[in-house]
Amino acid sequence: MDFRGRFVNDQYQPIHNTVKKILIVSANPQDRNRRLVHEEAREIQAGLERAKIQEHFAIIITSAERFDDLRRAILDQEPQIIDLYGYGEGNQGFALEDNTGKIQLVSSESLSSLFSLFPSIECVLLNGCYDEAQAEAISQHIDYVIGINQALGERAAIEFAVGFYHALAAGRSYEDAYKFGCLPIDNLENISESAMPIFIHRKNTINADILQSNSSPLPRPFRAVQPVSLEMPEGTMSSESQFYIERSSDLLALEIIKQQGVTIIIKGPRQMGKSSLLIRTIDAAVAVGKWVVFLDFQLFDKATLNNADNFFRQFCCWLTDELEMADKVDEYWQTPLGYSQRCTRYVNRYILKDFGKPLVLAMDEVESIFDSEFRSDFFAMLRSWHNSRAITPIWKNLDLVLATSTEPYQFIDNLHESPFNVGVAVNLEDFTTEQVADLNRRHGSPLNSSEERQLMALLNGHPYLVRLALYVIASQRLSTAELFTNATADNGPFGNHLRNYLFRLHNKTELVQGMLQVIRQNICDERVFFRLHGAGLVRREGHKVIPRCQLYAEYFREKLRG
Repeated sequence: MDFRGRFVNDQYQPIHNTVKKILIVSANPQDRNRRLVHEEAREIQAGLERAKIQEHFAIIITSAERFDDLRRAILDQEPQIIDLYGYGEGNQGFALEDNTGKIQLVSSESLSSLFSLFPSIECVLLNGCYDEAQAEAISQHIDYVIGINQALGERAAIEFAVGFYHALAAGRSYEDAYKFGCLPIDNLENISESAMPIFIHRKNTINADILQSNSSPLPRPFRAVQPVSLEMPEGTMSSESQFYIERSSDLLALEIIKQQGVTIIIKGPRQMGKSSLLIRTIDAAVAVGKWVVFLDFQLFDKATLNNADNFFRQFCCWLTDELEMADKVDEYWQTPLGYSQRCTRYVNRYILKDFGKPLVLAMDEVESIFDSEFRSDFFAMLRSWHNSRAITPIWKNLDLVLATSTEPYQFIDNLHESPFNVGVAVNLEDFTTEQVADLNRRHGSPLNSSEERQLMALLNGHPYLVRLALYVIASQRLSTAELFTNATADNGPFGNHLRNYLFRLHNKTELVQGMLQVIRQNICDERVFFRLHGAGLVRREGHKVIPRCQLYAEYFREKLRG
């Protein structure tokens, strides 16, 4: 969509009277982002029509789900102003999607490097995704950067944008426009000073850097003797990652997959490394000559998960497509049998027979179908495939590997028809003290032994949070003291992670009460325990149920009280 108005900014009037463009980008667009973007555009457009200066002004709205989409949008439009709507993970990066639809965090360095390639860009607004480190990185290449964080709120963010652009339309400078944008916010209630938009001028930043370099001592050198190439602690880790910590359970999976006709269940709470181990298991299978089909169940849409016929059809089509075989699903769907029977005949009589090679079916995020009415039928089908290896030799050519974060027993009606209690179960555990020390060394030893113990006491070896803490300290985003002091703060190193959990608990009274019961009494209803454990919030210790780590206990004791 292309909303156009007309204006000339006296102070920044381009040569040859070219159009000054505002590119409003909804990154990783959800319904909320799209609505905000279009609401802001409508109000800006109305203001521009009333502006005193009516020449050469254009608003272009686009979406950018992936980094390449953002790059192409800027390349196509060459805007002077970029208004970037989205969200980020603090100093970890700006959230977009990868080619599979999963969240991919783009580092501040990557984002600022992209903007540096376009000399036409005069100003960047980080709308809802402001982070100080990110803004500072961008300001190395862009004259004006304005940061607006999520704490400001939707209405206030729109009020700021309208005031800002109206002032530009009237010929004011970017700094003046920023001040005009802040004026209407001052009249809104409940807007704290820390939530106000931030203005960064590159000239001021450069001057400050020069003064600091002349008067301040050199920063304390990094503890590591050699520089370490750090890696963002997000998403599935590549098989070559130097930061992957191999656990004893990993070795079990990597050995079992070398055998023929096996079923492996990888289980563990969220952010334990299940998908990363699944990728390593796939690599081990390929190394011994097996063919692998990887299916991420998060890619099934809601309509499919609510319709058994669509689901089983898509499952067969997807499997066929991954193997680059001819699709014969319609042919096998003509028989008057149940969905799982049709699917089984298709795999048995067509896929396994015609493919003729050892095949691994690797399925990630299988808990995505636990709420579907046909879940028991699907998992009973997988169990029958496992059992059929003892009767029909062709089924020995099919290995099953499933990864799940939720305990399946509460969702499957008949445990004798479940694939989760057969084969080899690989249960992922939190890091040990030794593994935390190993990971610290791989990050260049930013923590001493005492700080390692303090980190272990706070996080209990939580794989993702330990990696995040070491990354933040090793990259010198925070000092060790700052990390521990601000551990439970909303703007602290774990703030986004903790707020995400708080959001997921919102309006789930049973889970909130269960979490408080765990914190206060170390007990919990068994059904609620399964849900909290699957989410990665609690764990068993003997006969007690306790928060997974001290960080969670402290944060949720404060946030959920009352």
